[in-house]
Amino acid sequence: MCKTGGRKMPLMLEEDYQISLPSMHRVRQKFDRPRVEDPEGRIRSEFAKEEISGKIRKGQRVAVAVGSRGIRNLAFIVHSIIGEIKRCGGEPFIVSAMGSHGGGTEEGQREILTGKRLWVFPWSQAWMWWRLES
Repeated sequence: MCKTGGRKMPLMLEEDYQISLPSMHRVRQKFDRPRVEDPEGRIRSEFAKEEISGKIRKGQRVAVAVGSRGIRNLAFIVHSIIGEIKRCGGEPFIVSAMGSHGGGTEEGQREILTGKRLWVFPWSQAWMWWRLES
């Protein structure tokens, strides 16, 4: 049994135990861990590109997708991105991009985001996705 959001769920359904599985091997995967020495400068230089800043129009709502894993100084980075969007005239809001983290629930993911000291906009607005228009 696995516990998610205060509920217990079976890891497998009863019929899953009847399926024969192929032989398996243990695999270890290592991911690159690239570093950006000056994240604020990098964000500014990316937003200085016309193909990015030119897509944001004054008053346009812009979603900022925020994950929860593997990014050092996440709150600072999100704050810098939001600042650049505002500088371009956009109206940013945060969208959770976490999958199952936080129990896979809206409330759990909001707790993770606020625990990282990120300001979460009203969740009803978060599902209004903004897409770049050509």
